[in-house]
Amino acid sequence: MVTSTYTVGSLGETPVERSNYLGNYFTQDVYNFSTSGTNSINLSLHNITVGDDADLKLYQDVNSDGSLDSSDTLILSSSRGSNLDDAINYVGSAGSYLAVVDKYLVSDNDGLNYELDLSATPQFPYYTSAPNLLPKEIELGTISTSNQTGSLGDNNTVDTYFFSVSSIDSLELNASLTGLTGDADIRLIQDNNGNQIVDSDEILAYSRLGSSSSESLNYGVNSGDYFVQVYQYSGSTDYNLSITTSSTLLLNQLSQNLIA
Repeated sequence: MVTSTYTVGSLGETPVERSNYLGNYFTQDVYNFSTSGTNSINLSLHNITVGDDADLKLYQDVNSDGSLDSSDTLILSSSRGSNLDDAINYVGSAGSYLAVVDKYLVSDNDGLNYELDLSATPQFPYYTSAPNLLPKEIELGTISTSNQTGSLGDNNTVDTYFFSVSSIDSLELNASLTGLTGDADIRLIQDNNGNQIVDSDEILAYSRLGSSSSESLNYGVNSGDYFVQVYQYSGSTDYNLSITTSSTLLLNQLSQNLIA
């Protein structure tokens, strides 16, 4: 196993994007970085070559030497199969960290290509920024109705759902977040430039009420691909997420009938 080490520097809200490759000789890449304050450390491993498989790990760089060694502490790992996206979102204090990309399977001699995005978004109690990376963490396919359950906490600050809607008509998309015991929020995103990073003009709708209040949003959508992020504001919580679409043409007809 040959390990390549890269320096990212101080990580902040602006995502850092890295493209690299692994193979049967170079089997591990290590990215060292530091953070200041309390942040959600966000890692997104995506665009893995079809037929290949890579895994993602986050370590505390205990001796702050910028390299992976036996003294470093494994915090979290993600090892989804095939070339599915891997993601880690962890609340960490100021310090030195290592993001590690490991080869699991390389299908041919061309090697395994991938993209790794990294960011550190400030967390409560100062103020909370939603994680700004868009891994296709939970893929729902083409939907008209979807009901999901999940949980958020300091070891998983965000769940990112990727789905498509298909219709010849415009649709009204409704999303609701219920069953909360902590404070969690929700937002709808369309990744127009396809870079799997949240740009400010790509947030279509959001709901961020306080405490454990249920959240809901609605927005008119056309056929296409969308993301829904469910993210932690404070505390840990389970949640129920419902996403439904309905024809705006039908809704308008019903409204006109009621008025008549």
